[in-house]
Amino acid sequence: RLGWRAVDTDAVLEADAGISVPEWFRTRGEASFRDAERRLLARSLDDEGVVVACGGGAVVDPGVWGPDLLGRPGTLVVALDADPETSLRRLQAQQEAEGGAAERPLLAGGDPLARIRAMKAARLDAYARAALTLAVDDSAPEQVADDLAWLVDPGADPDRGECARMAAEQEQDGVRPANVVLSGSLAFDYIMTFPGSFKDHILPDKVHV
Repeated sequence: RLGWRAVDTDAVLEADAGISVPEWFRTRGEASFRDAERRLLARSLDDEGVVVACGGGAVVDPGVWGPDLLGRPGTLVVALDADPETSLRRLQAQQEAEGGAAERPLLAGGDPLARIRAMKAARLDAYARAALTLAVDDSAPEQVADDLAWLVDPGADPDRGECARMAAEQEQDGVRPANVVLSGSLAFDYIMTFPGSFKDHILPDKVHV
């Protein structure tokens, strides 16, 4: 949609290592995986026009928020948020579609919903550091991609109705959204005033989802 290069960190690391992420955790340890993940993130950010998709655990280490990685100028970090119940349903659907061939550690044993809730609660402070949070419980991947593309380039879809009108007014007034929550359709949850134009502030070189 933007013509940018897409990098899925889990997929790249699995292909390079020849093993799945759960197998990597089991045989080499999480620390080894996070180190490789961080190196891949740094390489990806050396380019421009890149969309990086990474797992939630990638942003937990405070070190990744430094100016050399997620905190570098021109980088927009977006958190995709879903209720634990939604996450559980999606994991179960993936496992069913794959015929149980893929490992799903969160689904192993009793009460997977409790594990998902606990993991999300433990990571909330890290997720809160994202510039934008998109609620994706009711959104298909295609809609999320459309919303992200519009956030980066509002001119990409001039027919987004009320939200397009709001963005045009904010650009004229020199205002940009500091945090945006999407629930079905684009809606600004919190607005902050910055000097300069809306597009100058919101247009990044990279987006992390």
